[in-house]
Amino acid sequence: MAGKRAVRLSRETDLLKLLAIVIMLIDHIGVVLYPRNVTLRIIGRSAFPIFCYTLAAGCCYTRSMGRYALRLGVAALISQPFYALVLNHTNPAMRALTFEQPVLDALKWYGYSFQTCNIMVVLLLALLVIWTLREEKYLLTGLLAFLVIWLDARGWIVTSYGWEGVTLAVLFYLFIDRPLTSLCWVGGFMLWWAMQGRSYTFLGFHFGIQVYALAALPFIYAPLDRHARVPKAVFYVFYPAHLAVLYFLKRMLQGG
Repeated sequence: MAGKRAVRLSRETDLLKLLAIVIMLIDHIGVVLYPRNVTLRIIGRSAFPIFCYTLAAGCCYTRSMGRYALRLGVAALISQPFYALVLNHTNPAMRALTFEQPVLDALKWYGYSFQTCNIMVVLLLALLVIWTLREEKYLLTGLLAFLVIWLDARGWIVTSYGWEGVTLAVLFYLFIDRPLTSLCWVGGFMLWWAMQGRSYTFLGFHFGIQVYALAALPFIYAPLDRHARVPKAVFYVFYPAHLAVLYFLKRMLQGG
């Protein structure tokens, strides 16, 4: 396949996915049950880079990019309402709905919720960009990149990641066969991304909480000697399922 790359970083992607799932769960438990506990959010910053790497590696291994994209798309559609509700990603358009027309307003609410997309949407966009690179259809690559940046600038796909999240996954893919080059590009980009925030200061430099995402790099670049075989369905099921469980826990704690 044109543009396909050999994986020379960590090949233990199943183990990395399990690690990222645990870290993500810790992060979301912090958001829902312990919102004042910053430590849980700091721990959670490592999950997304690991997911980006496993996506990039998956694009090298998969026999069908179309089926890979379909799985991500279905999981994204199922996860979105729970993501919006449990993580408080609502917007004025959603809150303005009166539900006097329940079905129509529910569909509008669902559509408006994508102003802040769940992680699956960001990973899907990254996969689509990588797909065009793998097929060497560079005009489509440019068009997709423009679309992602335009959507982000318009206030859509804003999550915690936006176009930067898509770029991170693409960088992992581009240099997945060159470990040292990959570490320089990925590490440099993640450091630049962290410096866009101003929550922390070190030697006169300002950083956001995204600086803690750099803790994911040793897991990705250090060789692992343990193996795990996990069915593909685990991540696709776990993501919406854990959001649904956290949503109902949140409702119970709020008394309704």
